[in-house]
Amino acid sequence: NKTMLGVEIQAHLISQILSAVSDQRPLMWWWDPVWEILWIWGWSTLGGLLAYSRQSSLWIGVMSSGAVVGLCGSCWLVFLLGGWIPLLPSLLGLIGTTVGIMTVQCRVSDEAS
Repeated sequence: NKTMLGVEIQAHLISQILSAVSDQRPLMWWWDPVWEILWIWGWSTLGGLLAYSRQSSLWIGVMSSGAVVGLCGSCWLVFLLGGWIPLLPSLLGLIGTTVGIMTVQCRVSDEAS
């Protein structure tokens, strides 16, 4: 296991920057804030729809887990392509909305019975 010296890391960073300039390519790209907001809103909406479907808790858990894997996979794929899209806010929106709506539904059903 070979460790890199600080000067080697800096040389590699400079090499990457010079290569990007000479090839006229951006180091990373990202979305406009409007698209990021729509992305986060979409994942939050998906979490709400999953919870609001009133299926069994197991079904909601499996589908939510699949959504989390899909979200993380999408962000990772975009990262491999040189992009950056918001993962953590989308993940918090997805999980927070799902848990929030399920909590409200449980309280309403408890009060009704």
